[in-house]
Amino acid sequence: MEISAFLEHDEKDTQNVKQAKALYKALREKDRETIAKLLVDDPVWNVSPGFPDGGVYSGMA
Repeated sequence: MEISAFLEHDEKDTQNVKQAKALYKALREKDRETIAKLLVDDPVWNVSPGFPDGGVYSGMA
């Protein structure tokens, strides 16, 4: 199943899965307003070493 089909399929999704899918959609669309609404006030991003720009980041910036 392609990611777009997975993100659109929500027949038996729990609330947590719906929120995770909404975040992935917002990230894909670069919708900063929706991303900010879905995350805590001061998010911490932990990008695994080896990935582009790997490291730990704080905040929306």
